[in-house]
Amino acid sequence: MNLVGFWNQYRSHFKATALLAWPIIIGQVGQVSMGVVDTAMVGKLGEVPVAASGASSAVFFLLTVFGFGLSTAISPLVSMASARKDYAETAGILRGAYRSSVAVSLIIQTLLFLVSYQFGILNQHAEVEELAVSYLRIITFSVLPMVVFLSIKQFADGLSFTRSSMVITLLAVPCNAFLNWLMIYGNWGFPKLGLDGAGYATLITRILMMVAMIWYVHKAKALHRYVVQKPVLVATFTRKVLAMGIPSGFQYFFEIAAFGGAMIMAGWIGVAEQAAHQIAINTAALTYMAVTGFAAAGGIRVGAAHGGFSRKDVRLAGKSAILLGAAWMLLCGTALAIFRQEIAALYIDEPVVQQWAASLLLIAALFQLSDGIQAIGLGVLRGIADVKRPTLITLFAYWVIGLPVAYVLGFYTDLTIIGIWIGLLLGLSISAILLYWRFNKLTR
Repeated sequence: MNLVGFWNQYRSHFKATALLAWPIIIGQVGQVSMGVVDTAMVGKLGEVPVAASGASSAVFFLLTVFGFGLSTAISPLVSMASARKDYAETAGILRGAYRSSVAVSLIIQTLLFLVSYQFGILNQHAEVEELAVSYLRIITFSVLPMVVFLSIKQFADGLSFTRSSMVITLLAVPCNAFLNWLMIYGNWGFPKLGLDGAGYATLITRILMMVAMIWYVHKAKALHRYVVQKPVLVATFTRKVLAMGIPSGFQYFFEIAAFGGAMIMAGWIGVAEQAAHQIAINTAALTYMAVTGFAAAGGIRVGAAHGGFSRKDVRLAGKSAILLGAAWMLLCGTALAIFRQEIAALYIDEPVVQQWAASLLLIAALFQLSDGIQAIGLGVLRGIADVKRPTLITLFAYWVIGLPVAYVLGFYTDLTIIGIWIGLLLGLSISAILLYWRFNKLTR
C-alpha cells in the first residue's frame, strides 16, 4: 500500500480516535501531574522525603493497579452495549461498576494496611521507612474514592463523554497543589506536616473528584437515558466487570510491580539513586498516562466495532490507536533526551540526585516507543475482550525477563541503577512486540 492509500484508509480512524482520546489524555496527564507536583513540592524538603514518597507510592500502586485494571474493563463493555442501543444494559453495567469497585477497593485498603505494618521487609533506610509508613497509611484511605472515580469516569468514557472527567481532573491539580502548600509547609495557620501533608492533600482531592464525577453522571441530561433505565442483570454485569477487570488488573500489576521492584532495589543501592528513580518514573509517567488516553480511545472504538460486528473496523480502529500512540511517544522520547538535565533540576537542587535522574531519563527516552505500543496493545485487545493471554504476556515480559535482568545488571555489574533500568527497557520491548503480534493475529 502506498502512502496515499494508507492515508485514505486510516484518515477517518485517526480523526475519530484523536477526537475521543484528547480529553482522556489531558485528564490522564492531570492525574499524573498531581504526583509530579507532590514530588516537586516534597523535593523542597530534601532527598529523604522524596525517597520515602517513592517507596510508599511503589507499594501503594502495586495493589491499587487492580482497581485501575477493574475500571478499564468498564468502557469496552459500555461501548458494546451502546453500539446496540441497549440502555438497560448500560444501566446494569453502571450498577455493576459501583458494586465491584467498592468491593475491590475495600480489599485493597485492607491489604495496604497489613503491608504497612510489615514495611521493614523491604529493607529501606530507617529514616526513609519511618516517613514512608506514615504516608502510606494516610493515602490508603484514598483508594476507594480513587477507584470509584476511575470506574465512573470509564463509564462516561465508554459512551464517548470524555470531557467531564478531564475538567474535574484539571480542577483537581491546582486544588491538590494548594492543599499541599497549606499542609506540607504549614501555611495559613495549618500545622507543618511535611510528607504526611502531601498524603492528606491527596486524600481530600480524590474524595472531591469522586463526588464530582458521580454528580455529573447522574445529573447530566446527555447521560440520562444510559443511567435511569431499569437496570438488567446487575449481578451478571458485576461478575462480568470482575471477570475482565481482574485479569486487566494483573496486567498492570505485573508492569507496576516490576517498576515497584526496581524502586525497592534502587533503595538497596542508595538514597540518592532511589530519589533519582522516583524523579525519572514520575516524569516518564506523564508520557505514559498520555498514551493510555490513546489506549482507552482505541479500546472504546474497538469495542464499539466489535459490538457492531465489523471485523474490518476493529482492525483499523486498533491499528490507528497504536500508530498515533507510537508517533506521540517518539516525540516525547526525543524531548526527554534533549531536556533531561533541565527536567531533573526542576525536582531537586542536590547535584548528585540530578545527575542520576538525568541518566535515567535518557533510558526512559529510549523505552518510550515500547511503552506506548504495549499500553495501547493491552487497550485494543481489551476492546475485543481478550484479557487472559495478554496477562500471561505481561507476566513473561516483566517477571521472567525484565526484572531478573534488572537485578543481575544492577547488582552483579558496575551499572548499578542504570542496569536496573536497562532491564525495565528490555521487559517493555518484549511486551510491546508480543502484544502487537497478538492483536495482529486475532484481527487478521
